[in-house]
Amino acid sequence: MLSFAGAGRTPDGRRHLGELLICAPLVAREARAARRPAPAHWAHLTVHGVLHLRGFDHERDRDAREMIAMEVQILDRLGFSDPYR
Repeated sequence: MLSFAGAGRTPDGRRHLGELLICAPLVAREARAARRPAPAHWAHLTVHGVLHLRGFDHERDRDAREMIAMEVQILDRLGFSDPYR
């Protein structure tokens, strides 16, 4: 998954966060290897990528813990289990 930050506002005033590139065959392979349903892995990568677009990162341990907690909370709200367990 790659994320590219957006360029601000669109002509109609909406905020453009950026773009996510996710490789479908890789998601399928990773989901199988982790014995997770593919939709759950797609959801995790999408949430992770959007958090990056919102300015979050996981370079430092403290930042990583914060980002993981947010991912788990968002995924739970969407009906997906904790991807880190």
